[in-house]
Amino acid sequence: SRRMALHAYKTLLRQVNATFGGDALAIKKATLAAGEQFRANRGLTEHAEVAQALADAADATDFIRQSIVQAQKTSSGTYSVAPQNAGKLADLAPDITTAKLPQQ
Repeated sequence: SRRMALHAYKTLLRQVNATFGGDALAIKKATLAAGEQFRANRGLTEHAEVAQALADAADATDFIRQSIVQAQKTSSGTYSVAPQNAGKLADLAPDITTAKLPQQ
Protein backbone atom coordinates (compact mmCIF):
# COMPACT_ATOMS: atom_id res chain seq x y z
CA SER A 1 0.00 0.00 0.00
CA ARG A 2 1.01 3.61 -0.41
CA ARG A 3 1.16 4.15 3.34
CA MET A 4 3.51 1.18 3.80
CA ALA A 5 5.74 2.42 0.98
CA LEU A 6 5.91 5.89 2.52
CA HIS A 7 6.78 4.39 5.89
CA ALA A 8 9.54 2.24 4.32
CA TYR A 9 10.92 5.28 2.45
CA LYS A 10 10.97 7.48 5.56
CA THR A 11 12.58 4.70 7.61
CA LEU A 12 15.29 4.29 4.97
CA LEU A 13 15.96 8.03 4.87
CA ARG A 14 16.15 8.25 8.66
CA GLN A 15 18.72 5.45 8.65
CA VAL A 16 20.73 7.15 5.89
CA ASN A 17 20.82 10.36 7.95
CA ALA A 18 21.76 8.50 11.15
CA THR A 19 24.52 6.50 9.46
CA PHE A 20 26.11 9.28 7.43
CA GLY A 21 25.79 11.99 10.09
CA GLY A 22 27.49 15.13 8.82
CA ASP A 23 28.51 13.78 5.41
CA ALA A 24 26.24 15.86 3.18
CA LEU A 25 27.50 14.28 -0.05
CA ALA A 26 26.89 10.72 1.13
CA ILE A 27 23.44 11.66 2.42
CA LYS A 28 22.55 13.35 -0.87
CA LYS A 29 23.72 10.40 -2.99
CA ALA A 30 21.96 7.81 -0.83
CA THR A 31 18.78 9.89 -0.74
CA LEU A 32 18.80 10.30 -4.51
CA ALA A 33 19.37 6.57 -5.03
CA ALA A 34 16.53 5.69 -2.64
CA GLY A 35 14.20 8.16 -4.33
CA GLU A 36 15.00 6.76 -7.77
CA GLN A 37 14.27 3.21 -6.62
CA PHE A 38 10.99 4.15 -4.97
CA ARG A 39 9.91 6.14 -8.05
CA ALA A 40 10.80 3.18 -10.27
CA ASN A 41 8.50 1.00 -8.16
CA ARG A 42 5.66 3.54 -8.04
CA GLY A 43 3.62 1.75 -10.69
CA LEU A 44 3.70 -1.69 -9.07
CA THR A 45 0.22 -3.09 -8.57
CA GLU A 46 0.68 -6.82 -8.07
CA HIS A 47 0.67 -7.73 -4.39
CA ALA A 48 3.76 -9.95 -4.70
CA GLU A 49 5.74 -7.22 -6.48
CA VAL A 50 4.77 -4.61 -3.90
CA ALA A 51 5.67 -7.00 -1.07
CA GLN A 52 9.05 -7.69 -2.68
CA ALA A 53 9.77 -3.97 -3.15
CA LEU A 54 8.91 -3.30 0.51
CA ALA A 55 11.13 -6.21 1.59
CA ASP A 56 13.95 -4.81 -0.54
CA ALA A 57 13.59 -1.42 1.15
CA ALA A 58 13.69 -3.06 4.58
CA ASP A 59 16.79 -5.03 3.53
CA ALA A 60 18.48 -1.83 2.33
CA THR A 61 17.69 -0.13 5.64
CA ASP A 62 19.07 -3.09 7.59
CA PHE A 63 22.19 -3.22 5.41
CA ILE A 64 22.92 0.46 6.02
CA ARG A 65 22.30 0.07 9.76
CA GLN A 66 24.40 -3.07 10.17
CA SER A 67 27.11 -2.90 7.52
CA ILE A 68 28.10 0.69 6.81
CA VAL A 69 30.53 2.51 9.06
CA GLN A 70 31.19 6.21 8.67
CA ALA A 71 34.85 6.90 9.43
CA GLN A 72 36.34 10.34 10.06
CA LYS A 73 39.72 11.34 8.71
CA THR A 74 42.14 12.39 11.44
CA SER A 75 44.82 15.06 11.22
CA SER A 76 47.47 12.33 10.87
CA GLY A 77 45.82 10.96 7.72
CA THR A 78 44.32 7.86 9.29
CA TYR A 79 40.63 7.19 9.84
CA SER A 80 38.76 6.95 13.10
CA VAL A 81 35.52 5.10 13.79
CA ALA A 82 33.18 5.95 16.66
CA PRO A 83 33.37 3.31 19.42
CA GLN A 84 29.69 2.38 19.00
CA ASN A 85 30.41 1.48 15.35
CA ALA A 86 33.64 -0.43 15.90
CA GLY A 87 31.79 -3.73 16.25
CA LYS A 88 30.67 -3.49 12.62
CA LEU A 89 34.31 -3.83 11.60
CA ALA A 90 34.77 -7.17 13.38
CA ASP A 91 33.94 -9.22 10.29
CA LEU A 92 36.49 -7.48 8.09
CA ALA A 93 39.94 -8.90 7.45
CA PRO A 94 42.52 -7.42 9.86
CA ASP A 95 44.53 -5.84 7.05
CA ILE A 96 41.46 -3.89 5.92
CA THR A 97 40.71 -2.46 9.35
CA THR A 98 44.24 -1.20 9.86
CA ALA A 99 45.05 -0.08 6.32
CA LYS A 100 45.34 3.56 5.35
CA LEU A 101 42.70 4.56 2.85
CA PRO A 102 43.74 6.42 -0.29
CA GLN A 103 43.97 10.19 0.00
CA GLN A 104 41.18 12.13 -1.66
